[in-house]
Amino acid sequence: RFLRPFSAASRSIFFGRERDMAAFSDLWLSQDPSAMLVLTGASGVGKTSFLSARVMPWLEEGGHRLLQVRGTRRPLVQLVHQAARELGTPGVARDEDALPGLLDSLLQQDDRPIVLVLDQLEEVLTTGRSEDSHRLQAGLAGVLAASDGRVRAILSLREDYLGSML
Repeated sequence: RFLRPFSAASRSIFFGRERDMAAFSDLWLSQDPSAMLVLTGASGVGKTSFLSARVMPWLEEGGHRLLQVRGTRRPLVQLVHQAARELGTPGVARDEDALPGLLDSLLQQDDRPIVLVLDQLEEVLTTGRSEDSHRLQAGLAGVLAASDGRVRAILSLREDYLGSML
């Protein structure tokens, strides 16, 4: 597999991480669940593989709708495009301010809880501008605060960038 991350398709050969998955599921299913979970670790420890081969299939099997972006300077814009595709309106131009309305439409469509998975989030800090980071923080806060717990987020980033996102 070399440096390519594992995926849902290769999850049958992704071994280990049972304790990590148990800890994640305990946090996800807790009585007072957080709207956002942050997965951090050193570069190369397998955060993307853990998300793709363990966490995301588990969430999908639990009935969640997943919107995932990885390693992009403007993740909210990518989430808007993905949500529009899910709604069957991919060609309609929208900016990141459209995300709350699109998520509401998805929730009305089939009432499945939505999980926003933002993997390799450090790319916002390394390839973007500081305004991209601020826009992401404000956009995520707004979406999560307005969702009544029906939209949650998982953020994955290298541990050396965690302080920059706070």
